[in-house]
Amino acid sequence: MANESTQGQRGASPDIIYRLAYYYDTKTFLTSVSLGIYTALSAHPLSSQDLARRLSLHPEACEVLLNALVALELLYTQIDSHSGDLVFANTPVADTYLVEGRPEYMGEWLRVDDQSWEVWGDLEHVTRGYGRRKQSIYAPTSAESIKLAYMYDQEAQALSPKVIDELDITDESTKRVLDIGGGGGRYAAEAVKRGQHISAVVFDRPPVRAVFDNVVKQSNLAGRMSFISGDFHTDVLPRNFSLALVFDVLHLQGPTKNRDLLWRVRGSLEPGGRVAIKEVLLNDNHTSPRRAALFSVNMMAHFPDARCFSAKEIASWLAEAGFDEIRVHDTFPGLMTARVPIVNS
Repeated sequence: MANESTQGQRGASPDIIYRLAYYYDTKTFLTSVSLGIYTALSAHPLSSQDLARRLSLHPEACEVLLNALVALELLYTQIDSHSGDLVFANTPVADTYLVEGRPEYMGEWLRVDDQSWEVWGDLEHVTRGYGRRKQSIYAPTSAESIKLAYMYDQEAQALSPKVIDELDITDESTKRVLDIGGGGGRYAAEAVKRGQHISAVVFDRPPVRAVFDNVVKQSNLAGRMSFISGDFHTDVLPRNFSLALVFDVLHLQGPTKNRDLLWRVRGSLEPGGRVAIKEVLLNDNHTSPRRAALFSVNMMAHFPDARCFSAKEIASWLAEAGFDEIRVHDTFPGLMTARVPIVNS
């Protein structure tokens, strides 16, 4: 009764604590994806024993896991009309997003999250300032780095037309595009498609060259796109471009390196040239949107100094680097542009 009285006086409930305090939901879900449970159930419902045999799982452990997935509303149960057995089936959301081979399959990214489990386990260690004991799956030297580059390219295929539409590069002023840390160069390729007068250079680390070559071949843009190997964190950038793309790069490093990068980006652009930045943006006090605030923790767990930033912070760095016409695009969240001034003699 005392607890109820105290709770009533404070107007608080421990529900949010219970919801956040346990790994139960997340690890149960990610494990089910890694095991391929939803793909195995996509043809027809199966009993726990049949599914355990198909996936080489421990029968009793499989049943416990499947029951939990029913509680999570990813599976449901029914009685098989022929055998009379209790069988498990995918819910519509699981059937749409968690079955390998389906157009909207999300399992590859979820497996990446599952492989980051040990990195997240170091969060207290990192927050205390002791550094990272596990290598990030996103690190350039990671065995998964090329696979991730292909996954980013698939994601960019869907987004790139919308982003390039927003940049409006149909006039003759955009001739040479520099895609910094662009991986396969899917955004640059989309820009090049907008006019015969446009060419592009992708500047990124050597291992992603294979992804770039695949994009150029798919897009039939040989001769209009090229790849320069380099490290955008430190290297001098090529020069004389009319548009620089800095997409999903700033959250990989801290403010000091980002200021330096934007100075180097300005040096790569001709007078009147533009920079386009795509980021997961925080509000000015860094507490929302929820996804951005949590993604910022994710980046901190993976890389030294990495985190998300606000549009206000990025705009200040652009101004320091000498850009003007700084704009946050309300019609495409996370997109910012700025221009190098034209100095009249």
